[in-house]
Amino acid sequence: MDFMKKIIIALVIIAGSCYGASAQVVPATNNPSNVNGLSKFAALPVLETYVPDDIVTKMKSMYGDKLYDITWVKSSANQDMYVVRTEENGNYQTQMINSDGTIKS
Repeated sequence: MDFMKKIIIALVIIAGSCYGASAQVVPATNNPSNVNGLSKFAALPVLETYVPDDIVTKMKSMYGDKLYDITWVKSSANQDMYVVRTEENGNYQTQMINSDGTIKS
């Protein structure tokens, strides 16, 4: 019985060291999507709903680092629209944008 206890203890120790050795902590500063200089913040833009990659790319090229979040909505004409919020110096601005990048007035 003592022999079985020793084997079980050894297996538990080995399993624990394997899990500990394989876990890697990646610092947030290695995440290229983070805001420059603000490594503790989440990657922007925040996607409130599913937003296709091409739309995200288009909005990023239009607004750059000011882009805060994008939300997909349907217009009254049944068109895909995006509510885009930008942030500059703590002030937020909201705009409705078509999928082609045109701002809806």
